[in-house]
Amino acid sequence: MVTITAPAAPFTRVTSNTLTIAGTAASAVGVDEVFVRVGAEVVTIQAISNSLKWVAHVELAPGTNVITATVTDLLGRSATNTRVVYRVALEAITLNINPSGAGTVKGVANQQLQELGRGYTITAVPGAGFAFSNWSGALSSASATLNYVMQSNLMLTANFIPNPFAAWAGNYNGLYLGQDDARHEHRGFLSALVRSDGGYSGKLQNGLRSSAFTGRFDVNGYSTNAVAGAATNKVTLELALDLHGGNAIAGRVVASDWNASVAADRAVFNRTNPAPFVNVYTLLIPGGTDDEERPGGYGFGSASINALGNLKFSGVLADGTPVTQAVPVSSRGDWPLYLPLNGGKGSAIGWVAFTNSPRPDLGGAVNWFRPALASGTFYTNGFSLDSPLVGSAYAPPGTNRLVNLDSAFVTFTDDDLHGLPTNTVSFGPSGRITNTGPNKLVLTATPATGWLKGTFTIPGSNSVINFKGVILQKQGYGGGFHLGPNEPGGVYIGP
Repeated sequence: MVTITAPAAPFTRVTSNTLTIAGTAASAVGVDEVFVRVGAEVVTIQAISNSLKWVAHVELAPGTNVITATVTDLLGRSATNTRVVYRVALEAITLNINPSGAGTVKGVANQQLQELGRGYTITAVPGAGFAFSNWSGALSSASATLNYVMQSNLMLTANFIPNPFAAWAGNYNGLYLGQDDARHEHRGFLSALVRSDGGYSGKLQNGLRSSAFTGRFDVNGYSTNAVAGAATNKVTLELALDLHGGNAIAGRVVASDWNASVAADRAVFNRTNPAPFVNVYTLLIPGGTDDEERPGGYGFGSASINALGNLKFSGVLADGTPVTQAVPVSSRGDWPLYLPLNGGKGSAIGWVAFTNSPRPDLGGAVNWFRPALASGTFYTNGFSLDSPLVGSAYAPPGTNRLVNLDSAFVTFTDDDLHGLPTNTVSFGPSGRITNTGPNKLVLTATPATGWLKGTFTIPGSNSVINFKGVILQKQGYGGGFHLGPNEPGGVYIGP
C-alpha cells in the first residue's frame, strides 16, 4: 500500500516550479522500492523494510502535472496512488496610459503578476477633460472594458483623447419618421440627454407608449444599441452625434420590417444666450378639400416661445380634438411637432420652422393620422391628411384693430363642399368685430390670444353653426372650423 500525505488534496494549485511530495509505503513482506513519477522524471526511493516514510523532490512543468507514486514489495507486487498538481505560471502585465496622466486603469495594476491562460477584466477610466479612445498593443478594442486572457509578454495601452462630448452635452429633442410618413406605428418623438462623458439616455414615444434606451457614443460620435420595451420583436437605434458644431443627432430606428430616419436638435438657449424667436404666434392647419372623409376646416392654435427657447403650444384640430405640446426649439428655430391623438392610436407630426421672415413667421408640413374608430359622429373610417401649417407672430391689438383690415368676408363650407351663405364683418378699435352682413352672425375675439369664436344662424331656419378659429395678423386673414349642425366644415375670415 502507498499513500501520499503531501500534498493531501487530490488537486492542488501551486506557483513554484518545484514540489516536495511525501507519503508512506507498507507491505507485509517488505517494501522494495517507491517510484515517484512526474512526466518523464522518475525519483526512486529504495528501502527494504515492512514500512517506509518517503519524501521526493520533483520539478513541475507549467500547467497540469500528474504525480504518480508506485510501491513494489519483495514479491514484485505493486500499488499506486496519484495526485494532480497545477503549476500556475505567473507573469507581469505591462500597462501604459497614453497620454500620460490622461486616465487610469481599474481592475489590474501595471506590472501585476497574472496567471498565464487565465481570463481577466480591465477598465479604462478617463481623467478630467479626457475621453477613452481605444485599447492598443497586444489587443485592440474600442470598449473601455476589456476582457482578455493573460499571455506571455502581454502589453496593453489605454489611449485617451481630449473630451469631444462636453461641448455637445445637453437635451436633444426631435422626430423619427418612417419611409412612409403616414404609418402611425413607424413614427414618433425622440428625446435624449447626452452627458459630458458621451453616455446618453432617452426615450422613443409612439402615441402614448414610451420605450427607453441608453448607450454611449464612441469618440467619433457613433452608437448602436437596442431599444427596451419596443412593441415589435427587436428595435435597434443607430445614432450619430454631430461633434462639429451642428448641435444635432441623426440616425435611424431599425426594426425587422421597417426603418425610420432620426433627427433631433440640442436645446441651446439660456439666460446668457436667449432665443431670438421670443414671441406669441397664431397658426392654422388647413384641412382637406377633396372629399367628405377628411376635415375640411382649419385646425388652429397658439404657440409661445420664451427666452430659454421653450415652446408651449395649445390648439384644436378641425375635428374638435384639443391638443397641446411643450418642447424646446432648436438653434435654427425648428419645432418637432408631435401630437398623440385618439388614445395614442393616432398622431399629428411634422417639422415646423420659425423663420422671422416678413411673411410668414412659421410654417411646415404636418401629417395628421386618425385611425378608424367604432364610435364617434364624424370621420369614423379614419384618414391620413397632409397639411401645410402656416402662422405668424401675434400682438394683442390694445386700442387698435385685431387685424389690418377694414372689413372681411366670413365664408362657411361643410364637408360635402356645399357653400353656405357668406356674411361680412368690420374690424373696429380694441379688437371689436361687428356684423355688417344681412344674416345673423356673432363673432368675437379674445384680444390676448387672437382666438375667435362665434355663431351663425343659417337663413330660413333655426339651425345655428357654432364655430371657432384664430386670426393670422401678418397674413391678414383668419380660419377655423365648425361641427355642424349636420356636417362639419370650415370657416374663412378675410378679403
